[in-house]
Amino acid sequence: MQVDEFTEEPRLVFFNTCTNVTAQLPSIPLDKKNPEDIDTLSEDHLYDALRYGIMSRPRFSLFDYDPRGVPTHSMPMADATFGY
Repeated sequence: MQVDEFTEEPRLVFFNTCTNVTAQLPSIPLDKKNPEDIDTLSEDHLYDALRYGIMSRPRFSLFDYDPRGVPTHSMPMADATFGY
């Protein structure tokens, strides 16, 4: 997982209570025709739920975060910890 350069924290954190996701995520098979995608014929419901959860918290840009709390865009952040 990528570490945020400003906070030096991971951008995505799995808690120890996420046992099903942490058990299934490493074992999802890759698509034979496209190795950058997963095999959608396999059990991928938790993978899809994780993907939808991440995409429901978009930022304007990867470079719009200012650790001093100065807004760099017109949309205020509801949660400064998570950046959305």
